[in-house]
Amino acid sequence: MILMLCLAAGGSPAPDANEAHYLSKARHYWNPGWCAGDPFLESADAHVVFYWTFGWVASLLPFPVAAWLGRLITWTMLALAWQRLSRAICPLPWHAVLSAGLLIAGVQLCHFGGEWLIGGVEAKGFAFAAVFLALERMLRNRWNTAALLLGIATSLHVLVGGWSLVAAAGAWWGCGSFRPKLSRLAPGLAAGCALALPGLIPALLLTWGTPGEIVDKANLIYVYQRLAHHLVFHRIVHDHATPFLPLFRHLILLAIWAMLSWRTPCVLSQGQLGQRPVRGFVGSAVAIAIAGALLDQLLLPMPSLSAAILRYYWFRLSDVALPAGLALTVVGLLRAYRDAPTTLSRSTFSVALLCVLANLAANVVSRGWEANVGSGRAALGGAEFALKEHPQLYRQWRDCCAWIREHTPADARCLTPRWQQTFKWFAERSEVVTWKDIPQDARSVVAWWERLEEACPPVVSAGGIAALSDEQILELARRYEFQFIVVDKWLGQREFGFRRVYPLDKGHSEYEVYELPRSIQLNDPVTRIGIADRKEDK
Repeated sequence: MILMLCLAAGGSPAPDANEAHYLSKARHYWNPGWCAGDPFLESADAHVVFYWTFGWVASLLPFPVAAWLGRLITWTMLALAWQRLSRAICPLPWHAVLSAGLLIAGVQLCHFGGEWLIGGVEAKGFAFAAVFLALERMLRNRWNTAALLLGIATSLHVLVGGWSLVAAAGAWWGCGSFRPKLSRLAPGLAAGCALALPGLIPALLLTWGTPGEIVDKANLIYVYQRLAHHLVFHRIVHDHATPFLPLFRHLILLAIWAMLSWRTPCVLSQGQLGQRPVRGFVGSAVAIAIAGALLDQLLLPMPSLSAAILRYYWFRLSDVALPAGLALTVVGLLRAYRDAPTTLSRSTFSVALLCVLANLAANVVSRGWEANVGSGRAALGGAEFALKEHPQLYRQWRDCCAWIREHTPADARCLTPRWQQTFKWFAERSEVVTWKDIPQDARSVVAWWERLEEACPPVVSAGGIAALSDEQILELARRYEFQFIVVDKWLGQREFGFRRVYPLDKGHSEYEVYELPRSIQLNDPVTRIGIADRKEDK
């Protein structure tokens, strides 16, 4: 049943928001010849353990099959881990399903930094499953095993596991006289650190040996230009469509968790560990988020230092841990008062069940809408707004990519629309740059930003590739060695001086493909005369 809730919450058509990004990288990790020359795919690998364990699946199976297989594996692991964690607090039948529904609703509706738990396949889903298992071990006073599991989580996703290790330290401290001595935890901590190294070492190598000025520039690009909606407190608060809404809903969740925790007995009898580890873990996660908000405000006059610190996703753990803490507190309250229900326990059960059912219904309705328009929102990225006016865009985008996959050389490189994020998924060809595919190592981040500014300046964001002149396109082609351009006509139209190869029937699609001359020399008079002649012919 928990798995079915995951399916309702994250069962959108493949690819989901990050799947094209992750699975393309995973396939290239095992098959470097696939889309060879793509600058993003050939940048440093930050999630080596995930690519090593799951990348071969993406290299052997079609992308949609690999995505759904990965989702089912991830959600099954999350469901099993959550069931064990919930039962450690409340072993009553079906209460694990109720708590799972509350967890999913809380993450979807009350996140602050845009974090999600149930969605496309990527490394952090596996990491959170290990974190939930570690919490269950803490509740059963098996701290050494918990340290091992947190080490595995860190190897899978260094930020999820790393922040969870910090929160686990807070949970250990919060257990007071019930916490084991550090000497008893030494074996588990040592083994956990060893298990974390496969994820920690690649993360450290992302900036190793890179000059400080390049690292500073990469941090500023990463934090303030690309991912401010996840990383920067004041940008999350003010840049939202409804200012302060993310902060308000997260604070409401925090207040409800604190109130119910205060009214729920930590233990049922003296001498038990009770819910102390979970409360300490959630409290530490919230403290990490508060520290991130304070650092954001304190370091406003020092953007370089601020970017170097804020790049570590200070709000990621709180977005998941706080809904998890509330869900576990609810079932803990229901267990505490099961023999003598109170008004609070009855009301809590009714409200919790209503929230789960309402969120489930909303997810089912959302799945039906996405089945009608396909995964256009993920495919078109920042241009998803256009689906309302041009519902055919997603189908035409897939048709265009299919033609490129079938009619262009395997080593072809294309200049693609700025906002799309699934060209490699559908067309299986290298591209110059795309907004979604930001690398992780410092040098590649700076190079990515330079390509983006040259190939996709603001005029292209507003008017599409048609905003570039033929001469500008030729100069870009000479610099970045691409042979085809994919034009997004729905943003802007003009006559190009190159040979249109798709579609053959003009006006048939909102996307057109043009082939550039074989010899691209901006100063070559033959090439320039050829362009002028084709314009006159048209």
